[in-house]
Amino acid sequence: MRTVILDTTLREGELFRMFRIDVKAQIAGRLADTGIGRIELTVDYPPRTTESDLRPVLDELKRRDVEVILHGRAYDEDLKSMAKYDVHGCALYMSLSQLHLEYKLHGLSYEKALGRLRESVERAREMGFRYVRATLEDVSRIYLSEGVDKIVDAAERLREAGATIVSIPDTAGLLSPRIASEMIRAIKNRTDVPLAAHFHNDYGMASANTVEAVLEGVEEAHVSIMGIGDRNGIADLYEVVSILEDIHGLKTGVDRASLRALYQFFARITGVKLH
Repeated sequence: MRTVILDTTLREGELFRMFRIDVKAQIAGRLADTGIGRIELTVDYPPRTTESDLRPVLDELKRRDVEVILHGRAYDEDLKSMAKYDVHGCALYMSLSQLHLEYKLHGLSYEKALGRLRESVERAREMGFRYVRATLEDVSRIYLSEGVDKIVDAAERLREAGATIVSIPDTAGLLSPRIASEMIRAIKNRTDVPLAAHFHNDYGMASANTVEAVLEGVEEAHVSIMGIGDRNGIADLYEVVSILEDIHGLKTGVDRASLRALYQFFARITGVKLH
């Protein structure tokens, strides 16, 4: 089974820089034309963003054969916003690490946090989304401090609730390629729940970590143009695709010949300088 490349330039990338609506629509079209299988967008958050901010991008993607995923929190208000749109799927996130439970979620227990995520997943399936991703925010910290048992437990319970894939993000960018490989292998040895890899670049290894995760069998790999995203960003689209195809002989479905033009266009239209 080929790993699907999910591009999140227009969701994660906007944590690096917000783009005008017309610019986002053009980027979306170019990404789809490159052969990206899935493109992720942030659901609207009134009053900061509205439906009118999202519709032009969706209209651009509807003309192309691409699966659109709306990303939001595991809260009713985000699910209500998602329900307005005819898209392939949604992604819902909640942290289960002890650090986040205590300080970010104000002492919420593991069971209550997981329960909230399960309820959101169940609602998303009832709403008719074909793809429902449950994201275990800060999961690399769980692996490094507590081991794999909690991750496997959460993944299995989320699948029972209706999740079609569970994201295993290195939210804080803590991993090296060796540890990323060991983490994915340990999870895969314990469960066959489909996994997504979303790795941050704080130590400059996000692309390498993502490649290792693909080689260990993750079903979805998250990338962005130039690797832009929160803090130092995430895995870079070109780096991940070129390493998988050139070095490991894996097919990604991405048109390699179009990436140079895509990156040049992106730099020109956004003002983000090419490396």
